[in-house]
Amino acid sequence: MRPKSVLRRRPMAVQALFCLRAHPAPRGARTSRPDCTTVPDKSVYTGSNIALSIGAGLASAVIFVVLTRFTTPAILLAHLAPLPIMVVALGLGVRHGATAAIVGAVALSIWPAPLFGLIFGLYIALPAFVASYVISGAPWSRRDLVRSNSPGWATLAAAIALIAVTVAGLGVMVARAGSLAEAVNPFQAILFDTLEKMATMEREAGGAAPDSKQLQIAVTHSMQLIPGSLPSHLLIVHMLNLWLAARLCKTSGMLTLPWPDIATQLVLPRWTAVVLGLSLAGTLMLPGYPGAVAFIVFMTLGVAFAMQGLAVLQTLLRGHITSGPILTLIYFVLGVLGWPIVILGVVEAVFLLRARKAAAAAAAPPAKPGEPPVR
Repeated sequence: MRPKSVLRRRPMAVQALFCLRAHPAPRGARTSRPDCTTVPDKSVYTGSNIALSIGAGLASAVIFVVLTRFTTPAILLAHLAPLPIMVVALGLGVRHGATAAIVGAVALSIWPAPLFGLIFGLYIALPAFVASYVISGAPWSRRDLVRSNSPGWATLAAAIALIAVTVAGLGVMVARAGSLAEAVNPFQAILFDTLEKMATMEREAGGAAPDSKQLQIAVTHSMQLIPGSLPSHLLIVHMLNLWLAARLCKTSGMLTLPWPDIATQLVLPRWTAVVLGLSLAGTLMLPGYPGAVAFIVFMTLGVAFAMQGLAVLQTLLRGHITSGPILTLIYFVLGVLGWPIVILGVVEAVFLLRARKAAAAAAAPPAKPGEPPVR
């Protein structure tokens, strides 16, 4: 290691980068080394890092803008729009992630339209940044606000952001239109036109596509589910992108934090199970806008509990020879049914199955030489 006198003569940004590589600070003690000058979230301000954050924001905007082509490949590609923002936030620091999110929203507000930039900012950039910020420990005032169970808190933070945006947007539309039915009518027309264009392209390409009457029936029924289905679907999208961003950063050596064990640390607070139950009751009992709000909360939290259920399965089956085939079968059943895994996530919130298994494993006597460990 170089002498401290040499280190102090470096420019501040280079000195901070050198310190991060030579002395990775432990979680919760990122400013404990007096010889290193860093910001709490390990963001280092250099020309290359700022350029990368701006480029990531533009890349995210370009990926999202392909939605304007109204094709199935374009829609699938648009699901990767949060990825560049998350890669920058995890690899360079959450402040650079915020820069990328703002740049993407501003770029799309200039072209193709301000509304497009607003939708990107609220449904893509905001949840992507919030999830990355929380998984990074939620650094604030030179300390981490989240010190344990960061995957669970990141999932919940993204869910809350998506719920808040959807509820607020639906509330504005209902206030302007006068009723929930009148508020969703314009979106029903937009959805029908979009699906009709996609169906026409499929027919021109020689494929099979439903006719206009079938599309109208499907759109009419789906509009009752869209307010809750949109944030719940986007929660899955953001969590998958967060995992993929972490893998990319870890492979490239950019990851600046120890990545948590998702199977054991994706833990939702117990009060979320109460909120899930209340939202289910509200969905069944409340009419109009209040019922739609309850449905939005229920669907989005349901997805979060499904993720917790998968984490529980991964933990309980970890170490068993048959875990791979069993998990494959369970994932298939999940794709067909879905709700059993949500119930498992709720059961975990009430009975703490993973904590019980960990306690039992800790209390078990050590295995004798030549004997398999007790599971």
